[in-house]
Amino acid sequence: MSAKRLDFDPDGDLLLHLTYSPDDSNDDDEEQLVGSLAEIALKPASYGRKQDKVSAPNEVRMLVSSKHLMLASPVFKAMFNPEHFREGKLLGNSDEVPEVEFPDDEPETLELLMNIIHGRARRVPSEISFGTFTNLTILVDKYQMVEPAIPYIHLWLARHKTCHTRTKNFTPQTLLPWLCIAWTFNVSEIFKPTTAFLVKESESRLEAEGIPIPDCVLDAIESQRVHGISTLIEAIAQYRLWPLPQAPYLGFSIWSIANTFRALKTVAHKHYEPSHPLHGVDLHPHRYMKTFLNDTADAVWRNATGLDIKSIRGGPQKSRKRNTASRR
Repeated sequence: MSAKRLDFDPDGDLLLHLTYSPDDSNDDDEEQLVGSLAEIALKPASYGRKQDKVSAPNEVRMLVSSKHLMLASPVFKAMFNPEHFREGKLLGNSDEVPEVEFPDDEPETLELLMNIIHGRARRVPSEISFGTFTNLTILVDKYQMVEPAIPYIHLWLARHKTCHTRTKNFTPQTLLPWLCIAWTFNVSEIFKPTTAFLVKESESRLEAEGIPIPDCVLDAIESQRVHGISTLIEAIAQYRLWPLPQAPYLGFSIWSIANTFRALKTVAHKHYEPSHPLHGVDLHPHRYMKTFLNDTADAVWRNATGLDIKSIRGGPQKSRKRNTASRR
């Protein structure tokens, strides 16, 4: 097993021990970035150099300052508390620098994070791949280290925002890394259009396995999706068109139903007027089924503008539970 040592603090008092397979190195390019973000997002990703897959080390030790880690992260502060965790008891109780295993973290992304919190700004690149950006966001959320990373976020976003605007290349699932980045770093100008796309295009409640997105965000997206489809279904019911799908409308999206409305070829009903006009849809002077359905589809599409990140952050957050006591 080949090994590599990285010293972030020459006088460090803690060694972080990480291992990974040489086959895990990731050489993602711009084509991958646009085509399959979710697939890239959870792979290890080089942020400053290409690695030789044959000679890449599969064991890394990082000499760090426990003080820096505890100042930057409440998770590390709790982990290195000698009264609660084994890692804390190791610090100061040995003549040698204690070593702590980090089996779940990707080494190159943790290396980037350690450079940030140890103030090694010249070693922090001005551009990173989207895979690294997503991996870093996951680590930042895991260790609750948003503040140290903030100075670099807008710098990195400047490159990747152009890719985010190419929504025709994305599916709801592949946009989840963008949603994670926007939520974690409170980037409203990305959060709102991303959630608008997800509201319109999703066909069921989104599942963000492996990507830290709070349930309150996913629930709000699903609520808007179901509400939009319910409005469209109500319009169909006015004309007694059957069978009607049932909530939560699995396999249906606002986009697919709205496009079906627009593609309908119908016979005019000159004297028809729905008994329950829909809010936001101007029926006068239209008295035709197709016009009414098209107006409904257009109104639902316009109203699906996405979520406001401030209102969600201000309300109760049913996020996944953080587990800071995983190591003892």
